[in-house]
Amino acid sequence: MLKVSLAELTKHFAEEKDIYIQNVSDGIVSLSFGNKDEVGYSVPHNPNPVCLTSIIPFKMVKDSITFRKALLRVPPFIRLLTEEEYKDYYDRKAQIVGIKVEELIEKTEEKQSLLQTKPVITTEAPEPVGRSVEPETMDEVLTPRVMQIVATLNTPVEEGNKIVLTELLDELEIMSAKLGQDDLEYIRSQGRFKSIKKWATTKMDEREKKATLSAEEIEDKVNKNQT
Repeated sequence: MLKVSLAELTKHFAEEKDIYIQNVSDGIVSLSFGNKDEVGYSVPHNPNPVCLTSIIPFKMVKDSITFRKALLRVPPFIRLLTEEEYKDYYDRKAQIVGIKVEELIEKTEEKQSLLQTKPVITTEAPEPVGRSVEPETMDEVLTPRVMQIVATLNTPVEEGNKIVLTELLDELEIMSAKLGQDDLEYIRSQGRFKSIKKWATTKMDEREKKATLSAEEIEDKVNKNQT
């Protein structure tokens, strides 16, 4: 991810190049371009990176005030990616889904183009994902939307319809930080598609590794204090 400050942005836009962005907000982000903000683009609420200059001319992107505000806001609405980060994202996702990178990017761009209706800027987070609670029965409970996604995935779909997987993976990725271990275990054990199971397993392994490293750091600090 590229560093973002006014000075860094000025440096980044010094020469014409492709501009890659990713939505990191809690909703759709509406951007406007041109002297009179006559050109609009809504960045979809998903983690799929966008090559903005394939849609909007570089000079318009460079001169856009709303674009810079979205980048410089704390926390930001969108972030700049390098070309390498853009390619790596789609390479990894294509491997998980089992389709060619070019096909995945094409399908993603088609879907995003359908969302380009009258832009509506979203600046507030949507209602948090609800959790079904049974008092005094479980410490952690499943997120209802996770159960819906797994049920959808377990329903027979048209053979070879990989785009369904990509859309649901997008949604899970957005939700991932809020999902509990029970959610991930449920996806891994109950999901029908190997790619979804692999996604859940990877997330669980990442959390376990992070927890292990944290425990080791605490132990190191204790040992240092004792010496």
